[in-house]
Amino acid sequence: MKEDLTLVTMYYNLRKYENRTQHYYLLLPSITYDMNINIVYFTESDFYDVIWKERQKRGLLDKTYIIVKEFSELKYYDSKDNLNKFFDNMPTYKRTSKDTINYMILVWNKIFFLEETINLNPFDTNYFGWIDFGLELRIKKFKPNPVENIFDKIKKKIRICETSNCGLSDLDKFNFCDIKAHRTAGGIFTGNSYYMSKLIIYFKELITEIINNKKLALEEPLIWFIMKSHPEIFDQYYGWYDTLLINYDYYKCGKGQIINVIYFYLLQKNYFKVVEICDEVIRSDLKYITPRNFFDLFEMYCISHYFINRNSSKMHYMNFLT
Repeated sequence: MKEDLTLVTMYYNLRKYENRTQHYYLLLPSITYDMNINIVYFTESDFYDVIWKERQKRGLLDKTYIIVKEFSELKYYDSKDNLNKFFDNMPTYKRTSKDTINYMILVWNKIFFLEETINLNPFDTNYFGWIDFGLELRIKKFKPNPVENIFDKIKKKIRICETSNCGLSDLDKFNFCDIKAHRTAGGIFTGNSYYMSKLIIYFKELITEIINNKKLALEEPLIWFIMKSHPEIFDQYYGWYDTLLINYDYYKCGKGQIINVIYFYLLQKNYFKVVEICDEVIRSDLKYITPRNFFDLFEMYCISHYFINRNSSKMHYMNFLT
């Protein structure tokens, strides 16, 4: 299946355009260099040779397609001065030092780079995905080996990691921009061309709408909002940034964060979702679950089934244990 996948990534050195304290993405070689998989790179002209040589050293030029696009050519760059006025009104508690207007424009362009790649389709594939160029820094010790094996079985719908959840009362597209949350992790997500194209359409509609209302948000909370508004195009999994890759195909670690997400669904009385996630986690591999995590899962599973169907709850408990 991974032969039918094209991943998209980008590298832009924002230190050329603003004062950034650290050049994070070059602290380690990009995780993408070693991946024996089709990859489209978007970058500026001064970094083209670096990518080409790294993939050449690994004998992977046949699976490499580099598109040169200067930062000044990116979508919304021409609107930067106007967007900056909205950015100044963005709640400061939502921002970190890296969250500048240049960074926001850059991460928005993930979606537009995906759209360009789907239309071009240089490797003639049916599945597409995004992977952060500097993801190596986030996953730390939780790195599959080799990474590309997690894509042996790819979901048709958008596979993305949900890191936290909130109540339906927060689902207002404008107030949502003022909520402190990165509820999805945008470092890796995949899907077939149909569902990815749906995501692109919804993202473009949403970002136009929030800009028209003088609001701004990074791409991750915007994708989460789309996921809650259009759940039919998603097949999300759960965890945190360091487990993005290792839990992509099935759960192997980070159960504590997953349990936090399940707990939020329980508080919202979304009992069917609780049961669905618990089933998926248990089916993954019990050896990765601590006794404490197991009983937390079991407790939330039982509570949810009690409210779903009180008469058959005992039977469902037994299904969980078997």
